[in-house]
Amino acid sequence: MIIAFKIVFVNIFSLQHNAAIEVSLTAEYAMHTLKTKIRRKSFHLQMYHTFLNIARKAEKI
Repeated sequence: MIIAFKIVFVNIFSLQHNAAIEVSLTAEYAMHTLKTKIRRKSFHLQMYHTFLNIARKAEKI
């Protein structure tokens, strides 16, 4: 993400016309990667809790 923002700043200084497009695209990309990371984490947490529940049920039996 830091690299992406560095590229954006370079573009702002060199090509001011395309800078706005670059910024919006990079922001969207950053948000997308952030969302997928959060989704992946929550999915792993769900799997972990499901596994724990199965383990608890197995202990009761």
